[in-house]
Amino acid sequence: MKKLILVLAFLTFSLGFSQTEKISKLDIANSIKTAFNNANYQVLYSYFSEEYKNTKSLEQATAFFTRLKNANGKITELKA
Repeated sequence: MKKLILVLAFLTFSLGFSQTEKISKLDIANSIKTAFNNANYQVLYSYFSEEYKNTKSLEQATAFFTRLKNANGKITELKA
């Protein structure tokens, strides 16, 4: 029983300090906006999940983002 309590205490303590850097949603949105507006589609592709990357190639994603940007233009503002 003491070992269980010790393990739980250790896990609770370590989880509290496991991630010190917090990334806000606005930072991520601004990063996506910048990459899209600069036609840096490889950065956008890197944000995709591994499952999506297994179904779509970088070339397919690039073609999609190029068509999207040509049809709608650059991202001008972000709304919450």
